[in-house]
Amino acid sequence: TNTFTTSVGLVPTPSSVVLNVNNSLVVKYSHGLNSGKFLAVSRDNAGTETTADTGVTVTADVGYLITICIDKSLSEARYYIDGVYVARITANLPSAVATGQRATIVKSVGITARSFILASFMYSSVY
Repeated sequence: TNTFTTSVGLVPTPSSVVLNVNNSLVVKYSHGLNSGKFLAVSRDNAGTETTADTGVTVTADVGYLITICIDKSLSEARYYIDGVYVARITANLPSAVATGQRATIVKSVGITARSFILASFMYSSVY
C-alpha cells in the first residue's frame, strides 16, 4: 500500500518540500487523514495547528476547486471547495508575512510513483 499526503495553499516558503510549514493556510488530503476527507489547516508562527473538517470526501479522478480566504485583520480563514463554504478557522492563524502558493504531494510509504494533477493555481490579494 502506498501512502501520500497532498497539501495545497498559502505558505511563506513556496519552494519548501516540508509538508507542515509554519505561517500557512492549506487544505490537506491523505486517505488515512480525516476519514479521506479534505482537511482545512491553519498553522501559526510557532507551529501550532488548528484544523477543520470540510466534510468533502475525496473521489479519485475528480477535479476540485479549492479556495482559501483570510481577512485583512488576520482573524479568520474561510475555506471553499467547488464554490461551497466548507470550513472556518479563527485560531492559530498565520502572522502577517509574505506568502506564496504551493501545491505538494509527499509520499511516506510505498515505492510506486505518485502523481498530482493541478489544472490551475491562482493567487490574488484584495485590499
